[in-house]
Amino acid sequence: MTLTELLLVIAVIAILAALLLPALSKAKSNAHSASCKNHLHQMGFALRMYVDENAHKYPRLTEIDGSSSSIVSWADRLLPFYKLQWTNTAYHCQGYKGTIIGRSITNGPLGSYAYNAFGLRLEDSGAIEQATPLGLGPLNRAKPISEAQIVAAAQMFAIGESRFVSKDVNDTAGGNDYMVRGLLINTPTWLKFDPARHGKTYNQLFCDGHVQAMNPWVLYNCTNSGAMWNIDHQAHPELWR
Repeated sequence: MTLTELLLVIAVIAILAALLLPALSKAKSNAHSASCKNHLHQMGFALRMYVDENAHKYPRLTEIDGSSSSIVSWADRLLPFYKLQWTNTAYHCQGYKGTIIGRSITNGPLGSYAYNAFGLRLEDSGAIEQATPLGLGPLNRAKPISEAQIVAAAQMFAIGESRFVSKDVNDTAGGNDYMVRGLLINTPTWLKFDPARHGKTYNQLFCDGHVQAMNPWVLYNCTNSGAMWNIDHQAHPELWR
C-alpha cells in the first residue's frame, strides 16, 4: 500500500467516524432518557402509595419528623415504597452529571430529580405577601395538599428533572430537589439549567402517574406551562418572577 492509499484510508475512516459519532451520541441520550423515565414511573408508583396511605395528601418538600426531630424530605417520605436512597447514584438519571449529595445543615440535597413543591402551595396566600426571590414564602408553611384539591392531575407536574445550579453559586454544581419555574432568557446564574441531559428534552412525572418528555424552553416558560405547575390549573402570572 502506498502512502497516498494509506492516507486515503485514514481519511475515509475519519469521515465515517465523524458520521457515526452523532448517531452514537443520540443513541446514548435516548438510552439515558428511557432509564430516567423508568425511574420517574417508579417514583410515581411510590408517590401514589404514599398518598393512599396518608389520608390522600401529598408530602411537603421538607418537614420536621416528630419522632426523631430530623428534617425529612419528600424523597425520604417515598423511601418505604421506593427503596433506593437519594445518595445512591442508581436513584438518579444516568444523563445527570452534577453532584449528588444529601441534606446538610447548610444545604439541601442536590441530584437529578425535583419535587413540584411550589405548585402544591397555592392556598398559602400569606406566603405570597412575604415573597422570596422564587415568588413564594417559606417552603414549609402550607398545609399538606389533598389530591382532591388538584383540578387536573393529568396536567400537573409532580416530580421532574432538576434545574441545574451552577458552581458559580455553590461550592458544588448540581440540581435542586424542588422544581423551579421561570424563563431561561436572562436567567440568574443560580437558576441555570443543564441542557445536555437528554438532548432537547426533560422528563416530567405528572400527578396522574404518566411521564412525558418536554422541551425545557416550554417547560420553564410560564406563558406555555404556567397552569401545569398549580393545583387549580391556573397560570397565576402574579407569582411569576
